[in-house]
Amino acid sequence: MSSVRGTEDKASGGQTQPFAGRIGSHRCCVHRREPGEFTGHGRLRCFGELTEQRITVDLLFNNAGYQGDFANIIDYDVADFRRVLDINVTGMFIVLQHFARCLVAAGLPGAIVNTASMAHGGTPNMAAYSASKAAVIALTKTAAKDLAHHTIRVNSISPAFIGPGLMWDRQVELQAGTPSQYFTDDPDEVSAQMISSVPLRRYGSLDEMAAAAQFLLSDESSYITGFDIEVSGGAA
Repeated sequence: MSSVRGTEDKASGGQTQPFAGRIGSHRCCVHRREPGEFTGHGRLRCFGELTEQRITVDLLFNNAGYQGDFANIIDYDVADFRRVLDINVTGMFIVLQHFARCLVAAGLPGAIVNTASMAHGGTPNMAAYSASKAAVIALTKTAAKDLAHHTIRVNSISPAFIGPGLMWDRQVELQAGTPSQYFTDDPDEVSAQMISSVPLRRYGSLDEMAAAAQFLLSDESSYITGFDIEVSGGAA
């Protein structure tokens, strides 16, 4: 969870007012070792710490992305499937819900950007991850409608291949190690196959992904809600 603006509950009168000159970011981890542990809806530590400081954040970058196992759907482990959805969907939902509750209680507008993925269209050997990111887009569109009358905008971004980095390297290596008709068993060839599927013939950068999120969090997108930006280099 990240915020770049906020409000402070002024001691005088107890009214919540915007403040200037105080910009910060705050992270909230939704990862747990075992599934089924996202039960503390009202006790997220990051929000608790901000509440103690009388700060209500108004911008949320809701980013959760556990890829899970790589396997044909016939062989996919049910426990890992649940874990992927627990982190990528349930964890994201809980943060979104708590953030929205804080804004509504303070009577403030805000903006949320959820991280989905181009995998929402279905990626070989990634049943859980693909399903989780399709769910994120559905969650985004539903939240946008539910929160519109509170002037809280909700959008998402769907990155395709982003690199270099751990997730890119892991995906290449595990796709090469998983038998399929779509990729060879050589990581270098898999990397080339993936890049060749992108019309711009390269992977994207974290900066390009961040720029899309920044736009959706900014006032420049003040009339955009329930929308997904594909940061994909043209890949479908």
